[in-house]
Amino acid sequence: MTVVALVCAAAAAYTAVPGGAAGRWRALRSPKRRARKLPLPMIAGVLAPFLGFALAGVWGGILGGVVAPVVARAVDRLEPASRRRERRLAAEQLPLAVDLTAAAVAGGVPVQRAIALVAEAMPPPLGPQLESVARSLLVSADAVDAGGGSPLAPLVRALQRAATSGVPIVAVLDDTARELHRDRQASRRDAARRVGVRTAAPLGVCFLPAFFLVGIVPALVGAFTSISW
Repeated sequence: MTVVALVCAAAAAYTAVPGGAAGRWRALRSPKRRARKLPLPMIAGVLAPFLGFALAGVWGGILGGVVAPVVARAVDRLEPASRRRERRLAAEQLPLAVDLTAAAVAGGVPVQRAIALVAEAMPPPLGPQLESVARSLLVSADAVDAGGGSPLAPLVRALQRAATSGVPIVAVLDDTARELHRDRQASRRDAARRVGVRTAAPLGVCFLPAFFLVGIVPALVGAFTSISW
């Protein structure tokens, strides 16, 4: 039984490493690979057969080995909390960065130079990302690729729209900045509304026992003590 679980775990570790068969074998045998910390998807894929074996025996281990690649891929797609915080902070910094870029371009600074100057002034995480955009603009606006989920996607779309449509870049940046400010205000209002919902349960947990101890218990004690046996 243990041998079956070990075989399933080895297969899970093999399939959890990205790339083809030769790439997987080189990655698993590489000393540099062994020296680094094991990635979380591989750990999840290896543990799946053992967890199945512990819960349901041999068939559980076999089932865990079958679903191990799926588990590894699912864990690999999860976004770390630090990356979510970084993306959220960059999205909050972007409206100011677009405002500064529009002001610099309106003052006669070229777009690429304006973004580079704003990148130097903005703190992380947005500053380094803007530097990458500025370097890509040295080639062309089409060379900039921030990805659909990147906080820089609105700025990249604005640059590409201005380059392809012929609309003045200052007008496009101003419209983008106003839209970003509206989105940020809307997200802040939504967050403020969610605070009331999230605090309802803790307040109820704290208030109901206090109400019971202060209001109900003394009344019950008084009622029982007034009864003559």
